[in-house]
Amino acid sequence: MARLRRTFPVVLLGTLAQVPVVHEPLAPDAQEDIALGVVVEGGLAAAVETRSGTVRAPEPRRAISPTDPAYASDPAPPAFRPDRDTRRPDIDRYDEPFTPATAPFKRLLAYDSVSPTYELGVRDPRRRPLATRAEPSPDDDVFYADMVVSLQTGVAVRIPSVGPGARVVRARLGIGVRDVPFVLTHDGADQWFVEASETARARLVMQLAIHRGAFRADFAEVTWGQLLPVPPLPERVAYAAGEVLRALGLSRQLGPQANVTRLVAHFRSFSESDEPPVGRGDIYLDLALSKKGVCRHRAFAFLVTALALGIPTRMVANEAHAWVEVHDGVMWRRIDLGGAGRLLNAPTSAVERPQHRAPPDRFTWPEGAERGQDMVAEARSRLVAADAGPPLSSETASAADAGERSHPRDDRPESVITLSMVDTVVRRGAALGIRGQVTSDGASCPGVVVEFFVRGGDGRRVRLGAMASSEGGTLGGSLVVPGTLALGGYEVVASTEGDSRCGPSGR
Repeated sequence: MARLRRTFPVVLLGTLAQVPVVHEPLAPDAQEDIALGVVVEGGLAAAVETRSGTVRAPEPRRAISPTDPAYASDPAPPAFRPDRDTRRPDIDRYDEPFTPATAPFKRLLAYDSVSPTYELGVRDPRRRPLATRAEPSPDDDVFYADMVVSLQTGVAVRIPSVGPGARVVRARLGIGVRDVPFVLTHDGADQWFVEASETARARLVMQLAIHRGAFRADFAEVTWGQLLPVPPLPERVAYAAGEVLRALGLSRQLGPQANVTRLVAHFRSFSESDEPPVGRGDIYLDLALSKKGVCRHRAFAFLVTALALGIPTRMVANEAHAWVEVHDGVMWRRIDLGGAGRLLNAPTSAVERPQHRAPPDRFTWPEGAERGQDMVAEARSRLVAADAGPPLSSETASAADAGERSHPRDDRPESVITLSMVDTVVRRGAALGIRGQVTSDGASCPGVVVEFFVRGGDGRRVRLGAMASSEGGTLGGSLVVPGTLALGGYEVVASTEGDSRCGPSGR
């Protein structure tokens, strides 16, 4: 909860009709859809409750525009070859098909094998059916997916997923009102594919579920014998990896968790560099021991080193970011090593949708490190600075950065939100004017997203929506009071997760 210097009661009055209304269109009510179990085409739930708020299903029959980005046929995983360009990259585009948004962690490419020349690939490329109708459990996070795929008859098209071990609850592939029969498959690295019996551009809409633990950067306290088997590396690679293990003090005399903790600390301490790493004539050794590199270099070198220890590991990537996944004998877990680039042309889908809130990170971050979600926070700040006008809509905005910023050490000063209410008496379904300021350690906080709630006498909160602070850290705009809110007096409550400089409020 934000620290407020004043509290502001709001009285809700019933709306009085001035003239008889014979027909009145009713706005979609997500809570009512959830209560009644309303479904859309493909059997998808019309709305779901997530940890980022209530979200509505995409429209499966929505027309496909020629400008819509499409996932095209690419059944053979493109090999990854490490490079020595360790400068921070500028990312021109990023497609975000998920709600809540997972940017920049859309899971598109995965690698789990290393060749003698350090080329990464997939150990088991065989595709198997992907199970559908897997109902969510209380331990799951749920998402919607909405993407355009460019189908070719009998050819598998690679599509993204939200994380390792994700499951399909319901799915529909279609062109307008027409259903297109399809099959979903995945390979040994859990890359996803869709295949249909015609050539066309079609819309794939899915409802997904995934165990929340997959997003927690963690590693269970297990023995070596409890881990999945890892095939030996090529002799040349294993020899080079042995040098890195000795330099970092890693060995199987330590437990798996201790090794992973040291690996994460080492590779998160890398930094971008205009000077390429050289000196040993081996690109893996030069990257791993120079501590130079951005996300792809860190993930590549982590993968080789972890596999040399016998820790099941994958490198995962998309057009904007790369990270690793490790299996701790319980599940595959995503671990961000940082080093993300600059997202220059961020689509609104990546920064204005509710952002997925990942669990707290067990591992520490070095001071000044840039995490993957900071890429999206920067892009959001630039958009706000360029157009600090209307607030983000309550349907699409979120107060969190892309993922929760909770981790064991957070040195950012606390954000303080000061509010003044334009209106103190409003009607249900009407706008509530809000003004305010966000500061941290005496300085303004531009481009941070603030969530607003009303809290009744029983302590229960109802979300109004969110708005982003301007370049000067000010807040200004209106949010619509839900028409289903009971009449009475309420208190307005605000909170923010901050950004790379301003910390969360109310901690």
